[in-house]
Amino acid sequence: MTVTDHSLKFAYVGLGEMGSAMAQNLQNWLAKNGHPSPLMVWNRSAAKAHELSDVKVAETLEEVAQYANVIFSCLLNDQAVRDCYDQLFKHLPQGRKTIFCEMSTIAPKLTCELHTQATKLGAGLLATPIFGLPPKARAAELIIIKAGDLKLREIVSPYLIPAMGNKTIECGEDVGEALKMKLSGNSMVLGFAQVMADGLTLAEASGVGQDKVVQFIEGMYPNTPLVAYVKKMATSDYANISFRIAGVKKDLRHIIELGAENNVELAAQKNMYSNFEEVEKLKGDNLDITSVVG
Repeated sequence: MTVTDHSLKFAYVGLGEMGSAMAQNLQNWLAKNGHPSPLMVWNRSAAKAHELSDVKVAETLEEVAQYANVIFSCLLNDQAVRDCYDQLFKHLPQGRKTIFCEMSTIAPKLTCELHTQATKLGAGLLATPIFGLPPKARAAELIIIKAGDLKLREIVSPYLIPAMGNKTIECGEDVGEALKMKLSGNSMVLGFAQVMADGLTLAEASGVGQDKVVQFIEGMYPNTPLVAYVKKMATSDYANISFRIAGVKKDLRHIIELGAENNVELAAQKNMYSNFEEVEKLKGDNLDITSVVG
């Protein structure tokens, strides 16, 4: 059994499919290791919070700020992050060193702005974005990127690994670096989806058949998200969502912007963005990333 720091109280903000899994795993880990205080959770839709077990449900972000001195967040987009942190920062107790672990995929610039605001308020903010699909989140097998103050990283480390993930990528003191790493990785993940969609389309058009492509991916890249992606594409299982089109487009915008800031021409990512714009027009936005094959 790991000895937890009993002076710490934890909260999790944002209970989408990824956040719900991470929050439940964190609460389970805290309970398993004898932590005296339950995890507090908050979500814009309170019903999601009440689906979790053995947690303390907050009705407001003010409650979260007053209760916890370590606050994790995983939110839909940049605006949701801004809105939540405006409230959290507004209600921070004076004299307490609250540590924020921001896990969303957002612009590096916004992460740096939040870090500056937190520092001015006497708090600390770490960037801890994640790699992994919902099944990996439920299994506590996420890759967690970490950046920010080294001492703060050491404090929260056991509550990230193994509580919510099993691997970490350390990106140093600059919180913006973690988001640059996240966007660089996501540019490849999204690229894989587009390349597989093209391969499936080619196999179908040439008469080989998509089932052969599925066999190829299963054999060449076993136990990877590529297998899940190609199977969903081949069966048109687009409504079973692991990465929603809106999130894909948001990430691509950030990726393209990061490329422009660093004089990198990301032609493939720009083409992908156009493709997802077309998918959204034809089929709506309540679909998975794998719908790009259509």
